Amino acid sequence: MDDAKSTLDERLDDMTADGESVQTDWRGNDQPLVAIAEAVAAFLNVPPSELSPLGRVVDGDALKQLLTGGNPEANPVVSFEYQGLEITITHTEILIIEPAPTAGH
Repeated sequence: MDDAKSTLDERLDDMTADGESVQTDWRGNDQPLVAIAEAVAAFLNVPPSELSPLGRVVDGDALKQLLTGGNPEANPVVSFEYQGLEITITHTEILIIEPAPTAGH
């Protein structure tokens, strides 16, 4: 097993899941898009390479700047839909909820 797979397995072990949601601490990864993709892939039980490009949904540079480049006391929160899931990310955590709510419901 390579180091990347081992690291991902360790991060997935740190996730808490209740069957409909998963929450994980991503502070060890300075790339929010990578952390989100890994968490979504784990939640869906697929390899990250099978996901649609996350960069089509959210601007990775802007997200990283917002979450890591500012004042953490501001507690920025970003939510969006990806892969049919509601994703919420803060400067410390990712929360994935299934299914994503539909407009008007």
